[in-house]
Amino acid sequence: MAILDKSMLLQIIILMALSNPNPVLNENTKNKQAVSNTPSRFSKVVHYYQRRNDSLGVRSAKFLIENMNGLMSVDQETGTVVCDENVLTEEYLIRSINQSLDVSRKEIINKNLSEEVFFQHILPYRLSYEQLTNWKALCISNYGKLLANTRGLPFEERATSSIRLINDRLINTFTYDSNALSGNFQTWKQLYQYRRGDCWAMTNMITFSLRAFGVPVTIDFITGWANSNGASHAWNVFVKNDRRTIPFMGFEASPPNYDPFRIYKSLRRFPVKVYRKVMAVSGQSLREVVTEVQDIPAQLDFDRVLDVTDEYLSTKTVKLTAPSLINQDVSYLSLFSKWGLAPVVWARGSGGVFTFLKMGTNGLYSLTTFSRSGCESISYPFSVNSVTPRIYKPNKMATISIRIKTTSSVESRALSLYGKDITKAQFFTAMEGVYNKGIGDVPKDNTQYNLYYWDKKWVHVQKRVKIAGAQLIFTNVPSNAVYKLSNDSGLSYSRVFTYNNSEQIWW
Repeated sequence: MAILDKSMLLQIIILMALSNPNPVLNENTKNKQAVSNTPSRFSKVVHYYQRRNDSLGVRSAKFLIENMNGLMSVDQETGTVVCDENVLTEEYLIRSINQSLDVSRKEIINKNLSEEVFFQHILPYRLSYEQLTNWKALCISNYGKLLANTRGLPFEERATSSIRLINDRLINTFTYDSNALSGNFQTWKQLYQYRRGDCWAMTNMITFSLRAFGVPVTIDFITGWANSNGASHAWNVFVKNDRRTIPFMGFEASPPNYDPFRIYKSLRRFPVKVYRKVMAVSGQSLREVVTEVQDIPAQLDFDRVLDVTDEYLSTKTVKLTAPSLINQDVSYLSLFSKWGLAPVVWARGSGGVFTFLKMGTNGLYSLTTFSRSGCESISYPFSVNSVTPRIYKPNKMATISIRIKTTSSVESRALSLYGKDITKAQFFTAMEGVYNKGIGDVPKDNTQYNLYYWDKKWVHVQKRVKIAGAQLIFTNVPSNAVYKLSNDSGLSYSRVFTYNNSEQIWW
């Protein structure tokens, strides 16, 4: 146990993360309210399979019906929302279930595919907020001939071959455009035709296509990076029968040679949380705790997920006691980004105690609250990559001199090359140069730099001009703090850093 600050009486307890695998989603993890709120007309779907003595069909229908509440189509341009339970027909649901059973029943009977994996990653009739269409039939019509030679192969071999065949046909046909319509609002047909958008467009497109052929594929995503700027990111995973996964990226990289955190060669960026999309309501929705939607961080406004951070990262459990938040229902762990503190995970409160499970050990965290007006820092920043947390509370009585060797990390420098208007050859030449030097941007001569330290807000230390032939040094700086630099250009790719043994440590 480490006392952060007597004025806040905030305690941090770091516990080794449990090694238990993700719990199987069963009746206890489903949203019971969904059953009572779903129109009784869907009982006809269950009766359809009961009359045919199709027990797998019955279980499939019940699973979809019990988890239908909250699913909807959203027109992103007009904002029109149509809830599935109000418009979905029994005919549509039966057809969709039958299509999935047709491609998966044999594999389930032969124990090559578990019902749990089937329910979560093949059976669903939708992915996000797209308009409902008969996408399974469209995908089978489009890719049936391409995958003809995979029939008869052992299940896992057929699945991985199907992923490579479809994805290899799509690679290099997509234009990344963060300003385009989000993939979460597009149908399979729209995604296939436009081939432009964000990482969700890339991942959704291939997920639709493969699920139609009985390949259990879903999407893993993050809520923020620990050592680089940038918002959320998503990629695909093939979920094997033992729930192990193989990552890949629609339109970009087929298995098995995809690393979702790789920047270039051994350069990597890391998140602190990884979630997996599932169909079942998971009870991880902030809307169950926070009354006003405007008081929910946009990047954390989701449900129907599993926390799979420990499949990718070394993790620990972080328990925080903050008496000042004794009446607070929820608090957040936030990371530093170029936009300020960004919440990446939330936890319910119980008497001012908040427990955050499966936290990546490579983050620099701050306990915060969040409202529509933004983040409010409750704790000093801390890291959990050792047994005892390191607390970065500025020590104004013990000052130090900080010598600025670089104004950004090598990872940030490498990431800045993405999106530049240069040829592929120029990109790889520049990236190789950054990689070989192994350092980020260096201070520019005749440029004025400002140094700040974090003390619940950014406090300006001093300004210095980098003189040619001289080092950039800031003196009389409070020690044991988190720092950041700025100059007239904004240092948009820079990150916060700490200072230890005369070295800048970038976060």
